[in-house]
Amino acid sequence: MRILILGTSLRGLQDAARISLADGAEVVMYDAVSPEPPTDLRGRVTVLPPEWRPDFLMGIERVITSPWFAAVRPPVSDAIAAGIDVITEAGFGLEHMDIPFAAITGTNGKTTVTEVVTDMLRASGVRAEGGGNLGTPVSALTHTDADILVLELSSYQLRFLGGAVPSAAALLNIAPDHLDWHGRFEEYVDAKARIFAGMDHGSVLAYNADDPVVVSVVSKAECRLIPCSGTIVPSNGNGVEGNRIFVDGEEFAAPTDDPSFLSISSRLERSLLPSERHAQACSVRSRHSGRATTGDKSSRRTTASSGSMTRRRRTLMRHRPRSGHSLRSCCLPVARTRVSIFRRSGTSKESRT
Repeated sequence: MRILILGTSLRGLQDAARISLADGAEVVMYDAVSPEPPTDLRGRVTVLPPEWRPDFLMGIERVITSPWFAAVRPPVSDAIAAGIDVITEAGFGLEHMDIPFAAITGTNGKTTVTEVVTDMLRASGVRAEGGGNLGTPVSALTHTDADILVLELSSYQLRFLGGAVPSAAALLNIAPDHLDWHGRFEEYVDAKARIFAGMDHGSVLAYNADDPVVVSVVSKAECRLIPCSGTIVPSNGNGVEGNRIFVDGEEFAAPTDDPSFLSISSRLERSLLPSERHAQACSVRSRHSGRATTGDKSSRRTTASSGSMTRRRRTLMRHRPRSGHSLRSCCLPVARTRVSIFRRSGTSKESRT
């Protein structure tokens, strides 16, 4: 197979090149900005000139792309027009792993929820590894010893994710963004909706019940749905009522009646993470996901260590769309849902087939 990899300077694409070579593929690489591959790939891959031409696709059977290359512009648009299979680095990496993963997406809040879920799984005794748009690229995780991956996936990565299906997912919010990359808002929405493509009744999708676009999108899902709200307690879901939090039918005291909180009482912490005693379970960092990068946030990542949860800063957040409050009030309940699902499944590397 002859594979074209778009991007030579990003770590995830370099890992994809190494995996492809190990699979016996002929690898061609293209990058208009940084065309030179790393030293270990020189002489093993064909490097195309920086000025793109459609005839570069001659003989190419698959394109592995990165967020730097918009779907509506060459070379990706040329590959689509030619009927060539296009897949993101994240999707390619997932093809080469036999491990369950939780996927998290949304216009805003992906990083916060991904970090919280990863830390909570670890503190609950589950070997979890975070990555994707946050921290380590998926293709660099193919040799992980984790039992579960928690992946932040952007609309760029979801657009060409391939056949990878998460065991659990969260759709936080959808607002017009990255339209220069997708072309139209409808295409952006469709990309976000791909997070639950292929999920069935054995998997779970937690979603923002306060966001009308999200509510409309998840109506097409065929998996178990968990609505999460920052304003009400939805039927069969998680939410708030006054200064109380309701998670899986259980009631907890909230530290504030402002629905923008992302702090948690010690009682809730103990119920979510019975194996841990820690001072705080979460942090909030406002982030507008406008950068089309892969694995560019590793320096901001917080992890659990030495058998205890890393202390995180407590921050109250006021976010532009009102629907953002629900993800902040419910992201930890979403994590709890995910923990219990993996616990019930008894998934381990030995039991996976």
